[in-house]
Amino acid sequence: MASIKTTVIWAKDQLHTLQEDFHDFNPAAVKLLPRPSPLEFSKIVGKGQPSLLKIYTPHDVASSSPPWPACSWTRKDLESKVVDTVEVAVTPYGNADALVSVPDDESGPNQVKIFVQPAAVQLTITELFEELSPQTNPRDGPAPPVYYLQSQDSNLTTTPLSPLLSDLPQNFDFAVDILGEPDARNIWIGDERSVTSIHRDPYENLYLVLRGSKTFRLWPPVDEISMPTQKVRTGSYRFRQEGKVSRFEVDLDPDGEIPWVDHDPLSISSEEVGKMRIVTVQPGQMLYLPAGWYHHVSQECGTWDDGSFAPCIAINYWFDMDYEGEKFVMRQLMSRLVNLAKEMPADS
Repeated sequence: MASIKTTVIWAKDQLHTLQEDFHDFNPAAVKLLPRPSPLEFSKIVGKGQPSLLKIYTPHDVASSSPPWPACSWTRKDLESKVVDTVEVAVTPYGNADALVSVPDDESGPNQVKIFVQPAAVQLTITELFEELSPQTNPRDGPAPPVYYLQSQDSNLTTTPLSPLLSDLPQNFDFAVDILGEPDARNIWIGDERSVTSIHRDPYENLYLVLRGSKTFRLWPPVDEISMPTQKVRTGSYRFRQEGKVSRFEVDLDPDGEIPWVDHDPLSISSEEVGKMRIVTVQPGQMLYLPAGWYHHVSQECGTWDDGSFAPCIAINYWFDMDYEGEKFVMRQLMSRLVNLAKEMPADS
């Protein structure tokens, strides 16, 4: 056992050295770059670094020459194009797909954390905008339920939201020869109450903001050794509206269990995990987020062109990651070493 313990300690040391090496050789901030050519974008993807790309400017929209009609969408445009109801996530605190503390039945007042998915309701776009309006959600009264259009099923091609796709590009000229065709195209509509907890995806992500802003907190894959990941039970919210009272309950999955990062970077008591990068994506800007990067997302609302309140509206395109070469298999090796290092008890 002593030799196994020595090996685990060595593995931990090497993984932390890998972290240090990465952060020594890579920029600590996300760079803002002009709209790239295909060659320039291929270099960005090759480095595997998040990059903020300037796709269009407010001047482009104001001068009646936006690159796509979506850049100058109005509320009326969206309401007229999407005529059927759409699936909208609803949670008590804007904590969809996140860890939630619930009572542990076996321990009385003790709490246990589980991964909870949102409830879902069917709303028209008009109803969604009303639910996101500050007038509907006064900040000095009881907390109303939080609605967020966040379905991740390529909702711009597979749901009643699909009429919106004609106002958007099918792909981007600088990306098509580098990433291929997207696996999914999604639209996201919500307000500042909705927050996405830390996770990572096996997709190359192009994330374009149209209204409001999105703030991404980012960690590279090498920070996996520092991520406080634990296996947790899974469940989902059940929602019902009784008059003006909103009620949520959590239904546990009988056998569900997944690993999830137990860390909230917005918490006052939050301690630094790895070396976090922070970037805020403004309207007309696109974040290239490489596959495998951990990310936490918050958002701020914006305005329509007439100055009235608008929720945060963004679109994203997911492209399958490239499994050829050594990047993917090296990350798989790193994950196995991380699991080994974390599973070995400290007193073994």
